[in-house]
Amino acid sequence: MRGRYILALVLCALAAVRLAAQSTDNVLPFVAMDRDPVNAALAGAASSAVSGADLSYAAFGNPAAVPFMDRHFAIGVNYAMWAPSVWKDHVVNAGGAFKIGKWFGLTVGFARDMHAEEIYNGKPFKPYDMVIGGGLAFSIAKCVGIGVNIKYAQQQMMSDYRLWGVSMDAFLQYHGKDFNVMAGVSNFGPKAQSTVVPTKYALVPVARLSGDYVARVGIVHLQPALSAEFAFNREWAVAAGFQLGLKDIGWVRAGYRYASAGSVMPSHFSLGAGATFYGVRLSATFLTANKEIGNTFLIGLGYSF
Repeated sequence: MRGRYILALVLCALAAVRLAAQSTDNVLPFVAMDRDPVNAALAGAASSAVSGADLSYAAFGNPAAVPFMDRHFAIGVNYAMWAPSVWKDHVVNAGGAFKIGKWFGLTVGFARDMHAEEIYNGKPFKPYDMVIGGGLAFSIAKCVGIGVNIKYAQQQMMSDYRLWGVSMDAFLQYHGKDFNVMAGVSNFGPKAQSTVVPTKYALVPVARLSGDYVARVGIVHLQPALSAEFAFNREWAVAAGFQLGLKDIGWVRAGYRYASAGSVMPSHFSLGAGATFYGVRLSATFLTANKEIGNTFLIGLGYSF
């Protein structure tokens, strides 16, 4: 039975690739940023994780995992200094995941990326990107869940020029006792529009596959994770990471992502640490070894009950 569920997950991802293989424009790329400090610390490899994960940011990631949370809700907020040696962008992310009964889940999320000030028409202006979204999830069997996110994304590049669109994600999740697999497609939807030109721009959907395994030895919690993705403009990436926990109180994390040239998230190393105490979560993540990322760091605070 487990083999059938895993095969269904793989076929789901492959079918999604075929549905939108003609998309080539890389618009609203910030929608694909990993806004979860825990998953980012594993280089994005742990999108399937339930145990040891921070599902507060599932509105930007995998909503299908929410029905399997061991808490009623999780909320979180984090601040990121994105590429401080290159772009010096300030990013604020916030989200929440809510489990309703045994079968349902809800996600909400908000993100704002603030870029360096520019002079436009003789006046100072700060470009920004923004994402607002939410989603629904449902457990269709004891170990299988489905989830969908819908996000409104806006890029204000000049005071009189705005690009916007609606992006959707759909995922299928297998949740076992110690093993998880996720597959699906993200960033698909109608073409993006602008306030200046009538041209519409196709989004670039991304097929995703991720898995993680939880090994517990006494008070030690070891969780390796792997992921692969294929964008419909032929860009691709693979990632591997792990986190090591002590009594689910303290964590250390690391990962590596290898991506083809032109990917929204380039190749990089990641490091992170976290602590949990009476439902309060603290997370810190550092991304490096790539000039485009330029030593990005995230600091997050959350609470779950």
